[in-house]
Amino acid sequence: MPTLPGFRMPDFTDFDPLAAVANASGASRTGAAADLADYRATISDGVVRGGVLIGTAAFELATIGAELIRKAAATPAIAISPASLLGAAAYVAGLIADAIRDALRVLNALEKDLRQVAETLSSATAAAQNRIMPGPGPVTEKARGELQRLASLVAPPAKAAAQPAPPEVKPASAVAPPPPPEPAAAAAPPPEPAPAQESGSAVGAAAVEAAKSQIGTPYVWGGAAPGGFDCSGLTSWAYKQAGLDIPRVAADQTVGRQVSYEELQPGDLVLWSGHAAMYAGDGMMIEAGSPVQLNPVRTENLGMTFRGFWRPTG
Repeated sequence: MPTLPGFRMPDFTDFDPLAAVANASGASRTGAAADLADYRATISDGVVRGGVLIGTAAFELATIGAELIRKAAATPAIAISPASLLGAAAYVAGLIADAIRDALRVLNALEKDLRQVAETLSSATAAAQNRIMPGPGPVTEKARGELQRLASLVAPPAKAAAQPAPPEVKPASAVAPPPPPEPAAAAAPPPEPAPAQESGSAVGAAAVEAAKSQIGTPYVWGGAAPGGFDCSGLTSWAYKQAGLDIPRVAADQTVGRQVSYEELQPGDLVLWSGHAAMYAGDGMMIEAGSPVQLNPVRTENLGMTFRGFWRPTG
């Protein structure tokens, strides 16, 4: 399944405070970064959507072909009279015509859907290419010049430190015998282990409850709010309700740490190259299918590469 390579936008939360130190504003830079992240999410969703459409069409075409073979095989292989032979041939010809008509219907629908995806991708790509990136302002240029000036200054070499005088060596006869060793103090008991932090599991459980509240919501490509979700839109929205921001695109949601199946706890993400789901406990996961629903945990999804189980809370 084609998708964009994994990528996570840098954290720009400290940009505005740094700009304020220089009596400037970082709004243009943070705005540009946010726009680029949105463009990438749209493009990635479009690539995944196109792959899903093609995979679904291929499955439908294979089903049409298998059904044609099954029906044709049920036709009597040999007819006693020439008239019966002609009738059997006409019946098989009708089956082939029906199969061709159904296949054309699937291909026409695929062409229409892919054209819509292509238009969305073209629009998002053009917008990303036309986005004007802010260049260095006068404050930046002034700071750069000052840094270059300071770097050109050569500090005088430091004076070599005076070497300490060697210690006086006493004659062997004057050396006192070493004192007897002190009895070893009893080792202090090891500290008690710190209790495991519950914040991660609490956040994960809250994310699961948020996701469960949307069961039955229809699938909407690019949807990330109640009323319509796609797969990664549901997981990112649910974690946002729990107070934790994670990347919007499934390919970028491999955050926190990877866990094994035996370590799964509610809120852990089940990720493929183009799909995302959330572990809900008791061997079940919640995902934005058609509609949002609970399903048993699996590692196969339309031939996509399985990227493992991930705990965003670390």
